[in-house]
Amino acid sequence: MLLEDCDKSNASVKDKEPHFPVDPAFKGASYAQRHDLLCRRLMQKRLYSSATLFVSSREAAEAWSLPSPWQAHFLQVLRD
Repeated sequence: MLLEDCDKSNASVKDKEPHFPVDPAFKGASYAQRHDLLCRRLMQKRLYSSATLFVSSREAAEAWSLPSPWQAHFLQVLRD
């Protein structure tokens, strides 16, 4: 998954609960943190064998980073 590295994606998201309660892990989390958690949960539940979140600024699209240390596993899977 690729997400733009900007103020809006790194700021806490206001939690609205008009129909369903927000997962406690998502409360106060940014979009980047929520996407990171989604990738981890997809792998933990074995729905995906590998998943990761790449973040990159719009200005330097070819320069990206992995926001979580666990994502090194994703790169290792790609290399194997």
